[in-house]
Amino acid sequence: MQHAAKVRTRKSNFELLRVIAMIMIIAHHFAGHGIQHDLEGSTAYVIWRNGSLLNKIVDCLFAPGGKIGVGIFFMLTGYFLINKRSFSLKKIVLEGAFYGLINSIIYIILLYVGVLPMPESKVNSILIPIMLAVFNPATGGVWWFISAYVMLILLLPFFNKLLNRFTKEGYFIFLVIFWIIWYSIGSLGTPYYYVTTAIFFYSIGGFIRLFGKKIESKRRIFLIVFFIIFWVIDAYCIYLNALNISTFSRIKYLLISQVQISICWPVCAVSSFKLFESINIGSQELINKIASTTFGIYLIHEFGPFRSLIWDKIFKVDLLYASRWFPLYAFLVVIVVFIVGSAIDMVRQVLFEPKMLQTATTLINQFKIKYMR
Repeated sequence: MQHAAKVRTRKSNFELLRVIAMIMIIAHHFAGHGIQHDLEGSTAYVIWRNGSLLNKIVDCLFAPGGKIGVGIFFMLTGYFLINKRSFSLKKIVLEGAFYGLINSIIYIILLYVGVLPMPESKVNSILIPIMLAVFNPATGGVWWFISAYVMLILLLPFFNKLLNRFTKEGYFIFLVIFWIIWYSIGSLGTPYYYVTTAIFFYSIGGFIRLFGKKIESKRRIFLIVFFIIFWVIDAYCIYLNALNISTFSRIKYLLISQVQISICWPVCAVSSFKLFESINIGSQELINKIASTTFGIYLIHEFGPFRSLIWDKIFKVDLLYASRWFPLYAFLVVIVVFIVGSAIDMVRQVLFEPKMLQTATTLINQFKIKYMR
């Protein structure tokens, strides 16, 4: 995933962080869609319980990466866009539409050749998701990240003006209030929580850019220790909820979840961001090229209808979960998904992206000339 504005010289420390964040997200999807199946209640974690203690631990250690990785991406956006006044959604919308179309075509073919089971409701399970993916990738909700990102970018002309007027102390107070009311309490069920999450982490990235001081190299070890500690705490919270989900009261479940949401995710995202901000590796072409494919990797592997295909049919994660080789297999699967997705997106960038951007730019300019003052 990449911010909408073009940056002439991409610092490879941030681009490497972008790559690592995407690997975190894939690992989260491996754990969530492959083993835990994102269920809540007495039927959750049925497959998870059948694994050995080591396999359970590995799965729980993979799980925190999703929200932490997403937080990092929004922080990167805030860090680079906080001082901008103009924004473009052209590239992200075109890429979403491209993968919406390609993924939908592949999905329909797999349904009709029998690779995937035909759902009972073709309208709700096939027609509507495909229409949203192809014609409304930006706000249709097929990929929640795109919807949150687009809403965030649309708010930035006004939001950046507000954030740039704050003093350091005022900005910090704003973050604390936002963290308590809209981010932490908001996670209990507000309608636009994904958008408020985007705004929260964007604001942190902006704060670091405007007022943050780079960490000295000798202090990096503290950031690494913080990251590891709170990642493990998050994993332990997942382990507790998975082990006791049928017996935990709703209050206890929510309290443990709040430790993850309110404390572990922000601490891990900020500590990793500050760590990579302090590293200077110049501009490395290979790292930057791979990082440019991260958004495509997300769109490919997190297309809802493909989840069972990727995790159940291709990689058979739930079947291999009981194997003693599962820890090694888990790492390999995550890397394979990243590499394959990156290769596919590199092809898209070479064969399709230039023409799509040129055509879109021409159409937009013609519309402006004819219909706008």
